[in-house]
Amino acid sequence: MKHLKILFVPVFIFVAISYSYAGIRDIEKKMEQNKISTIFYPTITELSKTYFLNGIPFSVTNRDSSYIVLALEQDKIAGYNYMRLWLLYQNKIDNPYLYEPLKSLRLVIDSKKDIYNISPTSPTEILSRIDSEKLGKQILQVIGGALQTVSAGMSPEATITDPSGGVYKIDDKNASGNIINRTVVNMQSTSYMYEAYKNSVNNIILRRNTVFKDKNIMGYVYFNIPNIKPKNVNKINLYLTTQDGIQMIEFTPQDGE
Repeated sequence: MKHLKILFVPVFIFVAISYSYAGIRDIEKKMEQNKISTIFYPTITELSKTYFLNGIPFSVTNRDSSYIVLALEQDKIAGYNYMRLWLLYQNKIDNPYLYEPLKSLRLVIDSKKDIYNISPTSPTEILSRIDSEKLGKQILQVIGGALQTVSAGMSPEATITDPSGGVYKIDDKNASGNIINRTVVNMQSTSYMYEAYKNSVNNIILRRNTVFKDKNIMGYVYFNIPNIKPKNVNKINLYLTTQDGIQMIEFTPQDGE
């Protein structure tokens, strides 16, 4: 009986350690799944600004005729490699505008080995490979949640922190005016982004749409790409055409969080 007790204790400890290790591995796997390994950072220009929301870099372009918000990331579906573009488009003029993603978007990937010129994959092909309900929830939770979180933080009593660690009240006239003004503009821009998001027609996969004045559409556009590791990509240029003409936005791969 003593031998059984002696044997039982090490076995019990081993089982307990095994379960603990398995639990830790599960946590590590979940953390790894939630980790953004690589982000594609949109370069700031005279026409476009960049905002980070919950680790996601968004490019925002506000022009005479259109307002555009977008984010680019890498994805894999059924063994195929894609760049996935989330795009929100708003028509700001009186004339209705026919927005056609297949004709108005193009990716140019500059890698260490070659340059790839890529057109969007047809919505029908993508929809046959994905779970559209799951993707719709992702738009709601990840993108909508990020925009809503920042938008909700905009209030007259809000405080802001600059990169050096200084904290200011937005309505504090004695604080650094330039910093406050810049931050208020950024917050207002983000609030506008969320309002545009809320009032958009969500296509999940963005299709051809006639967009009337002050109306918005949004969804994902997929680009089938070669098997390229982000570290081998120098830059990605996105060309998009609207009634304002052709615009180029440059993305560079960076380590995520």
